[in-house]
Amino acid sequence: MSTKRSLKALTNNYDTAGIDNIITGYLPHSIYAFETNTHPNYLKVGDTNRRVEVRLNEWRKIYKDLIKKYEAEAMLEDDKGEKNIFFRDYALHAYLIKDKHCNRLSERQFEEEFFENARVIDVINGITDIKAEFQKDGVKKYNYYQVGEDNTQIENHFAREQDYSPRPNQAQVIENIEKAVNAGRKNLLLYAVMRFGKSNVALWAAKAIKSELTVIVTGKADVKAEWQKAVESHMDFKNFVFTDTSGYTKEFIEENKDQQIVVFTTLQDLAGSRDEVKAKHDLLFKNQIDFLVIDESHFGARAKIYSQAIENMTEDTDFEELDEKDIDEVIDAVNSLNSKVKLHLSGTPYRILLSGEFSEEDIVGKVQFTDILEEKNKWASEHIEDEEEHPWTNPYFGFPEMVRFAFTPNKSSVKLLKELKAHGESAELNVLFAPESTAKSKASKTNFKHESDVLNLLKAIDGSDEDEYIFPFLNYKRIKDGKLAQHMVFVLPFKNSVDAMDRLLNAHKVEFQNLGSYEILNVAGNTSRFSNVSEVQNKIKELASQNKKTITLTVNKMLTGSTVPEWDTMIFLKDTKSPQDYDQAIFRLQSPWIKEIKDTETGEVIGKEDMKPQTLLIDFAPNRMFKIESDRAIVVNASELKSGNDEQEKQLQRNINVSPIIYMNRNKLKEATPTDIIAKIREYSADKSIIDEVVELPVDDSLYSIPDILAEISNQAELGSKAGFETSVNDKGESDLEGSPNNSNQPKDDNSQGQDEKSHFEDNKPTVKQMQMYYSRILFYAFLSPQNEKNLSDIISHIDENRRLARHLELKKPILEAIKSHINPFILATLDNKIENIRDLRDERNEDGENTLKAIAKFGRISASEVFTPIRVAKMMVDNLIDDEFIKDYKENPKNIIDLSTKSGVYLIMVYHKLVNAGISVELVKDNLYAVATSHVGYEFTRAVYEDFGWNLNHLADSDVMNSYRLIEDNDFNGKLEEVFGGRKMDFDVVIGNPPYQSKTKKLLYPDFYLGAREISKSLSLIFPTGWQAPKNNNGLQKLNKPEIKEDSQIVFVDNQHNVFPGVAGAEWTNIILWKKGYDNGLDGKQKILFNGKNPEITKLPLETSEIEKPEEIKELERIVTSTKGFASIRQITTARKPYGLATDYLKTGSKNELSLIHADRKSDEDIKIYVTSKKSVYAEASFPFPRVAPAFENYKVFIPDAWGNMSKAGLGGAYADIIIAFPKEATLGTYVESGNFINFRTAQKHAKYFMTKFFRALLYANKHSIINSSAWVAVPCQSYKEDFWDRNIAEIDEALFEKYKIPDNIRQFVRDNIQTKEEKNIVNFDKKDKAPN
Repeated sequence: MSTKRSLKALTNNYDTAGIDNIITGYLPHSIYAFETNTHPNYLKVGDTNRRVEVRLNEWRKIYKDLIKKYEAEAMLEDDKGEKNIFFRDYALHAYLIKDKHCNRLSERQFEEEFFENARVIDVINGITDIKAEFQKDGVKKYNYYQVGEDNTQIENHFAREQDYSPRPNQAQVIENIEKAVNAGRKNLLLYAVMRFGKSNVALWAAKAIKSELTVIVTGKADVKAEWQKAVESHMDFKNFVFTDTSGYTKEFIEENKDQQIVVFTTLQDLAGSRDEVKAKHDLLFKNQIDFLVIDESHFGARAKIYSQAIENMTEDTDFEELDEKDIDEVIDAVNSLNSKVKLHLSGTPYRILLSGEFSEEDIVGKVQFTDILEEKNKWASEHIEDEEEHPWTNPYFGFPEMVRFAFTPNKSSVKLLKELKAHGESAELNVLFAPESTAKSKASKTNFKHESDVLNLLKAIDGSDEDEYIFPFLNYKRIKDGKLAQHMVFVLPFKNSVDAMDRLLNAHKVEFQNLGSYEILNVAGNTSRFSNVSEVQNKIKELASQNKKTITLTVNKMLTGSTVPEWDTMIFLKDTKSPQDYDQAIFRLQSPWIKEIKDTETGEVIGKEDMKPQTLLIDFAPNRMFKIESDRAIVVNASELKSGNDEQEKQLQRNINVSPIIYMNRNKLKEATPTDIIAKIREYSADKSIIDEVVELPVDDSLYSIPDILAEISNQAELGSKAGFETSVNDKGESDLEGSPNNSNQPKDDNSQGQDEKSHFEDNKPTVKQMQMYYSRILFYAFLSPQNEKNLSDIISHIDENRRLARHLELKKPILEAIKSHINPFILATLDNKIENIRDLRDERNEDGENTLKAIAKFGRISASEVFTPIRVAKMMVDNLIDDEFIKDYKENPKNIIDLSTKSGVYLIMVYHKLVNAGISVELVKDNLYAVATSHVGYEFTRAVYEDFGWNLNHLADSDVMNSYRLIEDNDFNGKLEEVFGGRKMDFDVVIGNPPYQSKTKKLLYPDFYLGAREISKSLSLIFPTGWQAPKNNNGLQKLNKPEIKEDSQIVFVDNQHNVFPGVAGAEWTNIILWKKGYDNGLDGKQKILFNGKNPEITKLPLETSEIEKPEEIKELERIVTSTKGFASIRQITTARKPYGLATDYLKTGSKNELSLIHADRKSDEDIKIYVTSKKSVYAEASFPFPRVAPAFENYKVFIPDAWGNMSKAGLGGAYADIIIAFPKEATLGTYVESGNFINFRTAQKHAKYFMTKFFRALLYANKHSIINSSAWVAVPCQSYKEDFWDRNIAEIDEALFEKYKIPDNIRQFVRDNIQTKEEKNIVNFDKKDKAPN
């Protein structure tokens, strides 16, 4: 079989019926004919370059009984054999009149193209005659046309030859601006989709309000040419003169005193202290600015002050970046400009609308792409004849329709991402398309980490290989025929990804069916040969004129402010959840590509041709596409004071009417409906926790002007903090996972301070996380309420009927009413949407509890102290405990089963399922399930489970009377359980659960639960930290460090599980213990230890530190290294704890006088940065009295967590937190110790990489008998860092160290296999080079 035939068959494997009528692209000009009873015996003959059926449907609005009679192409081949010449219906009209003597119906509108007694055969013969005439030499009796070349060049100055008027929607905005200015409004917002023409509108507005000095502020220098072109190319602005800040001088002002001046500047140009900027731009700050235009499309600084809901981008970027200090200075500088009127331009209004900065009177325009395409289609339907004869007279001519494809990656990539996710690792596009190294020095050689998967994906979209997950759209006939995917953009996550893609596409050209024919333009990689945007634009224009196809590879470059008319397809291959960043990128496709239509004989321009009526967006993160589309609909509805899923569906329908979304269901391509989109969002959201949901909700700071709201939110703990979800009941505190004794003291990467831990320098305004905690209470209430809550108004209406629930969730009706009355309407709409969706989880519950389990997964983690056990773990524990013998016995003797620390009821659900599925009647199970909740929240959630399943509510302890913490007081389990469950002695056959691990005072609690559970039950399965397995005799663990516990033959097994609670600090390793009274494991004091349920080891749990044995390979490695001639320990250059004399909790325990010298933000260049965690810092004034100053204060050094790694054999030291390269005059709290003292950054960089080698951490583990490393450094050798290999990546350095110390192969492999991999990304400031971070 030939390749061509097999590829055709491959494409035919997909059902494309759902999209065949959607994909058109650039269509050939066509002739059509129809009849109607309105004009019997007449034939209408017309032409179009759109789909004939679309054109006929427009005519059907006038002639409802229209019957199509004929359709044919009106294209002719040029001398190169390409169909680039076309004829119009005028030629056929001439033929019918002159040759066939057919009379027109009349000269009136709509009637001049109807011909009396004309037949289809006459039309066919006419086309034959027209084609024959074209082949003749000399003067021709018909006119023929072709699309002219587009010769526009990017120049330094532009010819003033444009003379078009504002489109209707632009004219309306200009009028709105003029009215607002006349009404005294000074701070205006225009949000209009990219490609609306905001630049021209701003200039027309400047002209309308008679601005003498207009200043443009933008965040990207490379949009200067776009603004300059707008000023210099249009006749309307002939009295305008353009310059930038460097050209804005006294001489320039004098030379142009009779003209209106437009000054262009950038955020970068305004960065610096206010005094510095004013000195540099003296005239700009002195003179009165009539009209200050702030191009928000590129004003990234607003993200800092306007929204907490936008992700922080971490991928490589080629934006001109500003750091936090610069942003503050820029905002200060912009606000200092003396302007009469400000106009903010935004194509993506999400941040700004959520900010509440602008009132309705300030918003001078709201134009989305849907609005433009609806107006375009409306004009066509209202100007039917003009649309046929002169389609370019449509004011919106050239605005393309975007067809969007939401695809998953290819099969092998999906499998890879699932595997990564299963191991708790990031599993997004940035991972799939990550290069082996992001270092610039590696750019010329770096490939993709997952090169084969990326190649498989490319071959799948290309059609050269089949993949059941991907439609080979490049091989789809309608895309080819419609001349789509001619000029594509690949958006990748890293600069080196661009270089890797460049190499991959070129290396496999001969293997591709379609991709091999593209010119690859690397514009953003480290090996790019393009020096500026205009080079790229001109190159694409040149290749397009030669009918050559292109692929532009970028990260962010050219995705804001640049116009490439030829781009028609974008393939999105990186992560971003931000609607702003996403829309900024994808709407680059929507620039019109218009060429002139010329007479082939005279060269006269007779019209315009739309070269790309459609564009394609291919997104391999389908959930992202659906989510952003959903969010867009919510924001648009909120701007019109609408909310709820019904309104959301209407807005979604409106959007997809003009920009359909295509997805694949098995091998069938389908057009998404609003219902599909909302269903996909729910499916996507099912994996998100409440924390994920509330983090997406922005915070409206204006609420804090209401004293009652301020007081209420100020009393909240922070979401995710140790204080937990509620504080009033758990007066003893609780912590399931944070602070677990084996590895909990590692520094956290997020700010996990609770309300009681807030530092003095944080102002009186509540933190974002405190408001998020309040949001979480509202969402919990919506889920748990017996009423069907669809929005905040419903909750307020029903709260009096649910007083217990409201009290337990600490929600007060007056506070909710105040929030509803004053909150930003856009934020309220988003909150209402989440309330309705979270409620639907409860309403969709079913008999087998499947949806209840989905809800448990949804509510998985609401704080550090309230972590629901994952369903799979609960099921595993139940399966281990309830075996066939247990089930057989249960049928004869029903058993009492209790969870002593319920938060969600998940354990009891798993027990219920196991027993009922084994054939035990529901009636025999539901009265034997007992529970005590950890908190009011745990009680309410578990109560909902009891109600949903119909279990006996009397067997759930009322949290007002008893909770898990009160239960262990006085070591009287039996007495307390007897008291709470009806005054009778309770005998339990099974105790199962995930008990609290420690109290607020860090007293360990799980030993009491384990010992108490043994007293009251015949068998138990509990999950808690692995730390008890090592000899510990402090803080409660002495209760377990006894022979009768560790050598207990009733222990069936101890299973050390990794990542049971993904993403929860301190819980990298936990253990599940299975114990049965009277069981004899026959191991003579030893225990069966499992690792992730397998690889059993029979070992003694040590009672003394001396009994902890390290693996022989580790001991041998230590012997070899420490015996090396000249060995010196790194301990010599590593400080003891608290290198600067500051305790970890200094910010809440330090003296008031000293703390007054510490601030959240840098106040002076002399301030000293103090690291709190790897992601949080504070700044001390230069006069701050450090109790101690470490040796390397004035130089570069590395900060390593004081508690780095753990002692567990499971994972040989387990997880290692990120470390920090610290710069001169930077310090740390007691969270970190300091190592090294270097005068240059590069050596510090090498030192940091050394810590991340497996070689280093294996030697650290050799002497690690505590989470604190003070004595563990002893076997790690110092290095000189003079060898060449220190410039390599960490894995290569490991191999070089193995060679240097002549380590045997078996030990090398042991270290490779057993020590966790760390990368340069785990080193904070690694890529900062010699620019000290702020």
